[in-house]
Amino acid sequence: MQPSQSVIDAVDRLFTKAMWDTGQARKIAKFLMSWGNEPVHGGFDLAHIRDLDTEISRDMWTLTEYLFASGFKYPIDIGFEDRFVALVRLYRPDLFERKVFQSAAGEPDGDTDADSLRQAEHTPPGLKGLAQTMGHSSPDSLRFYLPGGKNT
Repeated sequence: MQPSQSVIDAVDRLFTKAMWDTGQARKIAKFLMSWGNEPVHGGFDLAHIRDLDTEISRDMWTLTEYLFASGFKYPIDIGFEDRFVALVRLYRPDLFERKVFQSAAGEPDGDTDADSLRQAEHTPPGLKGLAQTMGHSSPDSLRFYLPGGKNT
């Protein structure tokens, strides 16, 4: 399932805002990096959504809805590999210094590829992993509350 233009626009805004030098940017970056590889970058605390502007929260929700509907695509699957790598370089330069990412040939070289961004396959990614951690067999049973009292 390819993302709609509204999903692409929401993800684009999130990546753009994550590159700013603000507290909200760091929270957006954490959200995006946990989507890309939660075992390496850590999870995203949903309580942080209350600290974000409504537009940012809505963009996160737009992405989350798409992830549920698409079977949890990665950033690299929908055309955001370069932006994801730039974000990781900004917020987690240690991963490149320690050469955590490896080339397709398995040689540590500081570059990324689709397989290296999906390291730690033994841990389920993103919201699917969150559901399993919370004892749910599927993320369908999770409920998330957004600012303004809306839930889904």
